[in-house]
Amino acid sequence: GYNLFALGPQGIGRHTAILSYLRRKAADAPAPDDWVYVHNFKSAHHPVAMRLPAGVAVRFHDAMDELIEELRIAIPSLFQSDEYREKIRAIDTEFEEEQEDAFDKLRSKAEAESATILRTPMGFALAPTHDGQVIKPEVFNMLPAAQRTAIESNIAELQKELAAVLERLPLLEKRRRDQVQQLNAELTGTVVEASIKGIADRFSEIDAIQKRLSEVRSDIVEHAEIFLPQKDAQSAGPFPLSSTDQAKDPRFNRYRVNVMVANDRDGDQKGAPLVSEDHPTLANLVGRVEHIAQFGALITDFTMIRPGALHRANGGYLLIDAQKILSEPFSWAALKRALRGSNVTIVSAAEQLSLASTISLEPEPIPLQVKVVLIGERILYYLLSTLDPDFAELFKVEVDFDDELPRSPDNIDLY
Repeated sequence: GYNLFALGPQGIGRHTAILSYLRRKAADAPAPDDWVYVHNFKSAHHPVAMRLPAGVAVRFHDAMDELIEELRIAIPSLFQSDEYREKIRAIDTEFEEEQEDAFDKLRSKAEAESATILRTPMGFALAPTHDGQVIKPEVFNMLPAAQRTAIESNIAELQKELAAVLERLPLLEKRRRDQVQQLNAELTGTVVEASIKGIADRFSEIDAIQKRLSEVRSDIVEHAEIFLPQKDAQSAGPFPLSSTDQAKDPRFNRYRVNVMVANDRDGDQKGAPLVSEDHPTLANLVGRVEHIAQFGALITDFTMIRPGALHRANGGYLLIDAQKILSEPFSWAALKRALRGSNVTIVSAAEQLSLASTISLEPEPIPLQVKVVLIGERILYYLLSTLDPDFAELFKVEVDFDDELPRSPDNIDLY
């Protein structure tokens, strides 16, 4: 609640004095933690916020991009090897043999009962035979009634067995798919484990990254097929992907890292952030989720989340002109909500007005620790103190700039 409101007439040097003071104070403070968003494997519309030590976010982002590029080459090579093809061929052969064996037994029984199995556009069917030839309907209708009844009875029994065989085929196919998936997981796991181990060793002391890498490892093994060349890749857009752009394929976004706040990039302590937001719209204040048009619809994912001034100032100081934030729809309420809840929740004006009908995200809120300095006229301070019950609770510190000073030679020279 100990945020500041600097009040006084315009032109007296409020911004200059406060910035000068806060620059010195921020320089002596440690750089705050970094923040990134990553894909939520359990719920894609709720991206996960990760807190990382200062200076780690960009390195982790680059490491995950390197992992994607490495696996984009290694996994397809693995699935094109002779060893893999031989194992797949063995699984397919076993499935085909079981399928043929079931039909052969039924076919032999049908032949013994003077019937045969036919493949039609509608599926499989049974038909009576004589001397190995299918009996035509007009010939069948001329047979004695007792003979027709016996044939129909035999066909009905065989039809039940045919239905049982056809019901078993999906189970065989599912077992084949499970065997292929298990084989893919075993082969992929070896490659993925080796690639991820290198990243895990580089960030061995950061538990959040170790947990994330474990989740990524499991998901890649489960969805290894997204790294394989797509047969319809050319239909994904109006232009074919170049070899460079293939690494930016949105299919791989689930493993990327979206850096929201990166402090201490060069490894030296640069102090706490000091942000002056000159245009405090709702999006500029709390961030936004961007969208792209694809096939006539607007889509998005966590890589399109953009930070706001509160994100950039987190762990430091934020300067805002009071009149500007009060004139922007929803901004004042969003600032108070962030300070009261001590977190930044990304919302859009369109959603608040129920104007948005596109697919959007609900990013996990990021914890907020910031000192806000509002700068405005005295009348704004007194109006807020009188009309807004939250104001006195959130802005407890009054910084009053006097509009008079002694007329001395030194002050005249300074003026």
